[in-house]
Amino acid sequence: MRLRSGPGTVHAIVSRYEEGTAFAVVGKAPGGEWLKVEMPDSRYGWMLQTFLRLDGDIGTLPFIEITDSIIITGKVLDQNGEPVNAINMALIQREGEESMRTDAFSTQDGTFYAYLPLDSQPPWTVQVVGVGCTSRIMDADCKHSGTFDPAVITLEALPPSKEIVFTYLADQEP
Repeated sequence: MRLRSGPGTVHAIVSRYEEGTAFAVVGKAPGGEWLKVEMPDSRYGWMLQTFLRLDGDIGTLPFIEITDSIIITGKVLDQNGEPVNAINMALIQREGEESMRTDAFSTQDGTFYAYLPLDSQPPWTVQVVGVGCTSRIMDADCKHSGTFDPAVITLEALPPSKEIVFTYLADQEP
């Protein structure tokens, strides 16, 4: 398990722990994907909730004010302006052959939260890279028939000066 300095995969790894290491969860970042934890060696940091086996309901955890990151937020809506959940967003920065990427998922209200280190520089791109089977746009076979507009948004400033909005355009029946 990786303990990170901030709530995102582009934040530095502070330490590594063996699977099964017990720890205390002290709160969560907006979006609920990243949890602030205290490890047995008294180190604090962030871990991705998806990879953790937790006792208890994380819904009752307090939200932690994020001051050590640039917060990138956006929305995923359908063509009627209704929120779309469980959309996997990727924020990617490419420099030559090197690239950095962090992901975020849209919540029930369509909002996604991504966190970049304070020293991050633009440009970063934001794009839809997946749709979870629990998304309301998926059918019983875990498929959707539509596209997202725009396909990619380039962030020329951090945080962005304009609201980030992706619209799901469902294919219309003939």
